[in-house]
Amino acid sequence: MNAKLLSLKLDIIFKIFFIRHPDLLKSFVSALLDIPRDHIYKFSITNPELPPESATAKEIRFDIALLINAYAVDIELQVKNYQDFKERELFYWSKLFTSMLKSGEKYGMLKATIAVGILDFMQYPAYPDYQIDIVTVIKDTNIRYSSKMLIRFFELPKLSLKDDDLSKRDLKYLWLCLFKAKSIEDLNMLRETQQPDIVTACNTLQELSEDQELYEQLSREIALHDMASITSDAYENGYKLGSENVLNKLRKLGFSDQLIDEIMRMPE
Repeated sequence: MNAKLLSLKLDIIFKIFFIRHPDLLKSFVSALLDIPRDHIYKFSITNPELPPESATAKEIRFDIALLINAYAVDIELQVKNYQDFKERELFYWSKLFTSMLKSGEKYGMLKATIAVGILDFMQYPAYPDYQIDIVTVIKDTNIRYSSKMLIRFFELPKLSLKDDDLSKRDLKYLWLCLFKAKSIEDLNMLRETQQPDIVTACNTLQELSEDQELYEQLSREIALHDMASITSDAYENGYKLGSENVLNKLRKLGFSDQLIDEIMRMPE
């Protein structure tokens, strides 16, 4: 049995967890979008493909795209605050928005599109709420330009598992706290809320972590994926892939020379 808990903040785990358990995904999305679960009459995952053998391939995205009632929704994890973060979010939202229109259809048939970002950093630290809604409005008014655009961020650092009133928190807060769980003890704190969906989610995440074969497979993919992220950061900061600066950082993080050699041989 593994003592270590797999984290939902790892995008590979995030996708596997929810794609394998669509009932939990429905509860999660219902809470994030403030749509009562019994009001969801259409629910489908449009990119159910799970991660391939290697998590290092460029252009792999671990988002979850859905059609929920009359909405197109994309949910994505962001653990690093890239310099072009806002532009990336606008790009992904616009790509999903335009993909909903089939050839020959009128523009009025475009679906309301919601991009949800779960952030492991504070993009707007001065804003007190952990939920931030980005909409378009007419300048100097509160008149909304279009109800078909919404970008919704959730800033995880603004939540706490050690909240004294955790049992009084709503389902949205509890779901997001699950992303902060680092141990079985953290799961037990969430279980104590006795919220049925959260208890089921905690049990499911623990079972996933205790699957030895899956854990070993994912451990390697997680390491490779993290390695790719580090080397991507190196490129952004002007370092060469094989520079001592990058290699030393990888070694300090515990990557073996064999694994480092494997990533170095990846095509750019």
